Order: sequence, then structure tokens, then C-alpha cells
Amino acid sequence: MDHVSKKFRAASFSKPLVLSICLMCTAMVFRLLDIFVFRLDDLLGEIIFSKIIGFVMVLLFVKAMGAPLSSIGFNVHNKLSIFLLGVVVTSTLMVLGYAGELLILASDSPQLIIAAIDPKAGVTGGMGFAVFLLLGNIINCFMEEGLFRGIMIPLLNRKYTLRVTLFLQALLFGIWHIPWAFKWYLSGIVSGPGGLMMALLIIFLPMVLIGIFLVRCTIIQVLSEHHGYLILSSTQF
Repeated sequence: MDHVSKKFRAASFSKPLVLSICLMCTAMVFRLLDIFVFRLDDLLGEIIFSKIIGFVMVLLFVKAMGAPLSSIGFNVHNKLSIFLLGVVVTSTLMVLGYAGELLILASDSPQLIIAAIDPKAGVTGGMGFAVFLLLGNIINCFMEEGLFRGIMIPLLNRKYTLRVTLFLQALLFGIWHIPWAFKWYLSGIVSGPGGLMMALLIIFLPMVLIGIFLVRCTIIQVLSEHHGYLILSSTQF
């Protein structure tokens, strides 16, 4: 283990970008298997296998580097206030969003239906499925934020300026989400070269911006605010 740790530490200083790309590509292999081979998003509504593998990979890398989990943002300082802030922000967005939807659809006499839907695959279900989505998003939050913000930013910042570091990790974060564009194309959600290109832009550019925005968030803040909003937004009329 000490030999492996020394190799990781040496690579983190000499080739941080190469190491970051290798980490992402390793996790990407399981991600692609989940989406295109096992098709767990279609079967279960969550690519849970690759999320768990990615999370374990983050933990193993941190251990191999001989660093504490707090070094990549897994800290619990002020966790209650951060959680409450996330609840308030998320609840406010949900209330405003559904209030606007009610006003728009008022003439159609809309009914409130509590359900869960995976926005990527369109799989729907009841309360049990909602709990499963919640668990999947929690694991995904720790995996993605631990990898792209917690690990990559300190690695890249050892060699590059802060601006270059932020751009590189955001670029890799955008690339990480590109498989969904091809999934939409293969599933018929979009069609033709134009549709595929639009899907690539719709997925890639926002993820790059999110990758930059989330830099200042701790793991818990991201969990309670960003992913929390995505989870609650799965409740639909």
C-alpha cells in the first residue's frame, strides 16, 4: 500500500491532469456499462452500480494518498445550519415553481399527484422509487463532488493557476455527463445529427458552468442544495 501511495503522490505533483483524466476514465468505464450495457437507468431508474463504484474509488484514492476525508470536503462543520439553508432554498424554489405551474394550468383544473420520476430515463414510481432515487442521488453527490471538486481541484492546483484549475475540472465535469446525450439519441428522445448536437450542447455547457459554480460549496452544501433540489424536482403534477 505504501508503494502505491508513493506512486499516486508522485503523479499528483508531476502529472496532475493525466491523473485526473485517468480517475475520470476509470469511473467512466463503469458509467458506460451502467448506461449502455446493463441499462440500469431503464430498468431501475438509477445507474446505481457505477455510482457506488465511483464513490468507493474516491474513498480508496484518498486513502492511497494518505489524506483524511476532510481534505476533499467531507466535513461536518456547521452541518445543521448548512442543511437548514439547503432546505429553505430548495423549498422556496419548489413553492415558486409549482405556484407558477398552478397559475399557468389553472384553467385545466390540475391535481396534485405525489410521484417520483427519473428525468434522464423517464422511469416513474411511487414512494419506494422516490426513496431509491434519493439514495442514488446521495451516493452520486458524494461521488461526483468528491471526485471533481474534492480530488481534482487540489491536484490540478498544484501545477496550474486557480483559473486554469477551475476550467479544467469544469471541462472534465462536462465531459463526464456527455454519455447522456448519446443515450437520448439512441433512445429516440432526439434524432438526427442536429438533435444529437443540441443534446450535447444542452448537457455539456450547463455542466461546465455547474462545475465552476459548485467549487465554493462543501460536500454537504451540494448535497442539501444542488442535489436536494434535483431530488425534490422529481415530484411532479
